[in-house]
Amino acid sequence: KATETMAKKTELAHILPLKYFCTETMFKNMHQIDYHLENVSEELKRELLKDAMNINLRELGFLDEANLLPFLHMFEQSKEIDFSGISEWMTLSMCANICETIGPSIYRLLSKMTNVDNTGLQLLVENLPNLVEIDFSGSYISDSGLSIIGDIDQLTTLKLANCPLVTNEGVIGLIRNLPMLEVLDLYGLDLSSPEVLESIAGLEHITDLDLSWNCFEVDSFFQLSVLKTLERLALSGSIIDDQGLHLILQV
Repeated sequence: KATETMAKKTELAHILPLKYFCTETMFKNMHQIDYHLENVSEELKRELLKDAMNINLRELGFLDEANLLPFLHMFEQSKEIDFSGISEWMTLSMCANICETIGPSIYRLLSKMTNVDNTGLQLLVENLPNLVEIDFSGSYISDSGLSIIGDIDQLTTLKLANCPLVTNEGVIGLIRNLPMLEVLDLYGLDLSSPEVLESIAGLEHITDLDLSWNCFEVDSFFQLSVLKTLERLALSGSIIDDQGLHLILQV
């Protein structure tokens, strides 16, 4: 009865916990599944998961290296994968091996990796040919890792908030190699070089820019006035006086 009620309410469900399933009920329009299964057969799992668009591993405490790959093989149409919940033991080399199988369809990657090795990152990039969105916020990616990401010239969204190893030089080189960026999040990186803003000024498609909690001089913000497509600018935590506010309002 509970399953029948759920079915009536979720014909166009985007998010549905699988713990409610106990019959062969199918939802062809599901976009995302929070994986929490109880008393569900392997055959039914595969049927339920094959159409899921997003793989969210944030709360999967039962997963380990041995059963992760068989689990992910259930996903046939996924466009997004979130590794952030298993970052304590996951490495980028492992991610790369996983994405070698499911990678061609993935366009969005989320990962808070404490162990970011450049070899694994290079493999990961190679195995995700259609990647256009990356969220490495909170990870320990370095400037050398950013240079690898810079090879993904089709990238439109990049989030690097609170990455402690990222420096001004790494960001400058990265942005100059990613001309298609529309969303850029540099929150909390302690950036200060005017050249960072100069490189951002060259992004002709940028619509969303987060520069919160950095250390830019106020008079350097005038460089952003050339951004004609910008719709959102976040500057929380910045020290801005009246003159700086006047410059910002020109953006």
